[in-house]
Amino acid sequence: GILFKIMEWPVRKGRAFDKTIAFLYEAFEAKTPDAKQALVKRLQSTQMGLSILALLPSYPADLNKYIVDGFLDLTDADLLRMSVDRTAAHCVEAFLNTTHSTISQKARSKICRKLVPSAADLAVHPAGSFVLERAFQAAPIDVKEAIANQLALARKRVQESRCGTIIMRKMAIEQYERQREEWRKSFLSVDKKRSI
Repeated sequence: GILFKIMEWPVRKGRAFDKTIAFLYEAFEAKTPDAKQALVKRLQSTQMGLSILALLPSYPADLNKYIVDGFLDLTDADLLRMSVDRTAAHCVEAFLNTTHSTISQKARSKICRKLVPSAADLAVHPAGSFVLERAFQAAPIDVKEAIANQLALARKRVQESRCGTIIMRKMAIEQYERQREEWRKSFLSVDKKRSI
């Protein structure tokens, strides 16, 4: 709990990020770039570690670079497992957040692409559906189309769950199947408004 409070303090106060990230690396004896990237694997194994990991996208990009690289190195299976775990899903969402995060669009896109093959599995899961929704919001249009395609292919299974039905509606999968070009234009418009 103390380490979490230390890591949370700069996020609330807006300063001393460099000292706290250095403290985190020191606490876990992560001295080399590889060890700093590997820290993600260590943090994802405990609830407290996940809470700390969820804070780090709020840190300045130059300070959380190794953490982001470590997160991007997670396997698709690790990312799926985290996305369907209630606690870990918040961590994945933090890395996909487009408003309070210093994670680059390129990095968010890479995470979104890793989630595409699991889109139907995420859609039917209570925690996973929130991660999928956040990924859909953060994704470039080609990844949005890939997610929509996965959901359209698994329509029957996805619609059998309450979460899946909501996701299908939010992502306009019916329109995607019938009027793909109109669907594309509407989401390009939403993305353009969001970027302003």
